[in-house]
Amino acid sequence: RRRGCHRPDLPMNAEIRKGEDMEDNLGRRCRELFDSGCYCAESVVIAVAERQGLPTGLAMRMATGFCGGISRTGGLCGALTGGIMALGMADGRGSAADDHRPLYGKVARFIAEFEQRLGSTSCSDLLGCDISTAEGAREFASSDLEARVCAGITEAAGTILETLLPPEATG
Repeated sequence: RRRGCHRPDLPMNAEIRKGEDMEDNLGRRCRELFDSGCYCAESVVIAVAERQGLPTGLAMRMATGFCGGISRTGGLCGALTGGIMALGMADGRGSAADDHRPLYGKVARFIAEFEQRLGSTSCSDLLGCDISTAEGAREFASSDLEARVCAGITEAAGTILETLLPPEATG
């Protein structure tokens, strides 16, 4: 049902120059990517990769397994794990000698804000069904939770990230 995830005018492995043709609001861009066929984690990581001029195809491949509460296991929300990856992409260590603590603090703030705004960090809790089971997967599809719930959560993750990313990574 969902289409492939990439900007139609941009090859999957293309790089975008920093600040080029980007939305002003990261949450809005995450939602656009989600609505175009990307999944939760992919949308968040790709939006930040675009802002940093990094390859979006690589970002998508890196994030795919985290979608659906980590590969449809109902675990941590993919928009949350995508946001954690995006924070690392923007502000993670560049070498083993670098200090991890600044990023860990940002990740902790991201998780806390996500849970405060949305009520949980669990995909199953946020959806109200366990998509790792056949019954939950049917409910997910028949209730259109992807459009009704996941799209908004993905947008919210991007909005929260906007406040945590370094200025050079926000467009």
